[in-house]
Amino acid sequence: SNDWLRIMADLRISDTLRRIKYIVILNMIWAGLVNVCHSHFFRIPSYINTGPGMLKSALGYLLVFRTNSAYNCFWEGRKIWERLINGSRQLARYITIYRKELGSEPSRYLIQLIRAFSLTLKQHVTNFDAAETAYIETDILNPQDAERLQNWKGCRPLFISKLLEETICSALEPSNTRERFLNVVNKISSTIASCERIVQTPVPLSYARHTGRFLTLWILTLPLALVGEIGWLVVPVMGFVTWAFYAIQDIGLTIEEPFQKILSLDVFCRTIYHDTEGVLAELNNSDNENDTGKKK
Repeated sequence: SNDWLRIMADLRISDTLRRIKYIVILNMIWAGLVNVCHSHFFRIPSYINTGPGMLKSALGYLLVFRTNSAYNCFWEGRKIWERLINGSRQLARYITIYRKELGSEPSRYLIQLIRAFSLTLKQHVTNFDAAETAYIETDILNPQDAERLQNWKGCRPLFISKLLEETICSALEPSNTRERFLNVVNKISSTIASCERIVQTPVPLSYARHTGRFLTLWILTLPLALVGEIGWLVVPVMGFVTWAFYAIQDIGLTIEEPFQKILSLDVFCRTIYHDTEGVLAELNNSDNENDTGKKK
């Protein structure tokens, strides 16, 4: 019950309401004008069982299908980044297990490349960030690879996956172990195309426009159907109906672009960073123990 009260209290600061508030206000004004005409100029007969009443089910199905399609994009985006996190953890675990075969420096560099991949993928599907790019080029990559990345004209996360493969192939001889590493890298790299599928394949514009037009016409004719039945109450009723239906449409428009507006990719990148931080600490402890053993 406390959550319900808090949710209702937060309605006034709702982002969705903020985006559609002018539509709600305009439709309430329109409903008020319809009521004035009905009360003072000419009587408008009730059409509650025709027109808008007959089309409400069709509109409901249209909005539900629209929202479900958008939610599928959101959920698919979440699963893609979950796959990336799992692949990064698996690769980091392999690095820990096979650190002796890989060597100290390649092991550390592979961990840094895992971080770089998540950051470059985030930029690839959202917006370019100069500070993150500087961090990748100065703090993660070695000078030679940083220069190669600057001259790279294609997909930046694809270049990082290429560096992962190069580092693994140079550190390990052809073997089942190397194949395991490369399979995980391929699993991580597949998230690039999966993210691009969501970004480059939105809901068709004609469908989105048709839904918006249908909803607008239905809302505009609804006061004509209701005013004969409920009189001046048509104003608050139209405010509620407009908020309910346009909020559903707005939520659908928002969640169909999960990487831009809904999913916090920074949280996923920080998760990968903290996971790999523990692996780096383990690698450093292992190197320190080996140095101590050599001195003895």
